[in-house]
Amino acid sequence: QNWSRTVTSFELAATGFQTVVGQIKVTQWELQGLGLWSIRDLVGHAGRSLSLISDYLVSDSRELNTSLNNAVEYFESARSQIDPQAVEIRGRQAGMALGSNPHASVCTMVGAAIAAVRACDPNAVVETPLGVMKVHDYLPTRTFELCAHSLDISRALGVERIADLAMPLTDSLHLVAELIARSNNAAEMLMCLLGRTPLAPGYSAL
Repeated sequence: QNWSRTVTSFELAATGFQTVVGQIKVTQWELQGLGLWSIRDLVGHAGRSLSLISDYLVSDSRELNTSLNNAVEYFESARSQIDPQAVEIRGRQAGMALGSNPHASVCTMVGAAIAAVRACDPNAVVETPLGVMKVHDYLPTRTFELCAHSLDISRALGVERIADLAMPLTDSLHLVAELIARSNNAAEMLMCLLGRTPLAPGYSAL
């Protein structure tokens, strides 16, 4: 996937997320969002997909060697390294940090993230807790997170679809398909998608 497509897909996911957040009513922020998270917590967690881009970008990467080669390796690494409880806590903290006007905070984050990405060289490096990788390879992980959590929020609010996420949805599906293809569940998942067998309750490609 070329850099132009990667950037466009990310921008659509980011602006789609902003659109979804703009539909949240004042009375809905403390409703259940996902798992133990409220809607505010969920938005805070998803918003980290925007703020972390600038946080992780390395200004001088000459001394760094990449340890992750693509988005699939990033998520494979996340399976074993990320502590779900720590993610839950960070989500709550990020939700609180949105302040009294969460939508305005999200708009600011979206604008800053898009500006940072547009100013990037695709070979620029990000240093994540899971490893070092090129921003071109990291950005699809952010597109996936924003796309997935926009759908989570829409579902929690009882709205079928608030934003047009056609391109980021397509790219996210490709990413998930690659993850499944490299797992031990590829054959079973193909049978599920073909309608031959039901999907196991609670199954997640991540």
